[in-house]
This record gives sequence, structure tokens and C-alpha cells, in this order.
Amino acid sequence: MNMDPHTRVEIERATQKQTKKPVCKTCRMIRMYLIFAVPVLFFIWAGVDFNFSDVDPRDIIVKVVLLILGIQIVRRIYIDFIKRP
Repeated sequence: MNMDPHTRVEIERATQKQTKKPVCKTCRMIRMYLIFAVPVLFFIWAGVDFNFSDVDPRDIIVKVVLLILGIQIVRRIYIDFIKRP
């Protein structure tokens, strides 16, 4: 239903019910990557040492990123081809 934006706002205020716009998938994905990538990049840049002498932190980061990439690919294959409506 197309109505005047001012009328819609007045109705929302009168009923105390606000409709929220859904967040686009791309924006949500960018936010999630930023939530995880920015702290990891900061720790690498700052040279933070967690005293794991036997473990290379860059190797762990690469393995985690590859694992997430693999999970995302399998998830998209499942959604697009197997769970197709």
C-alpha cells in the first residue's frame, strides 16, 4: 500500500509500532567480515604475541579463513541446488 510518508510516520507514532526495513544480505555480510577481520588484522599489525611458541598465528588465521570459505561454499551449494523450492 503506497501512502504518503508523513501519514505513515503519523500512524506509526500513533500506534507506537514502527516497521523496520530489512537489512540487505550484502550489508550484513560486510558487517560480519568487519567484526572478525578488523580485530584479527589489528592483532597482526600490532604484533601481539599470545605466547604460543609452537603455533604460527598466521597459519591459524589462514586455516580459519579457508575453513569459513569452505563452509560458505558448501552452504551456498546446499541453498541453491539441494534446498531449491
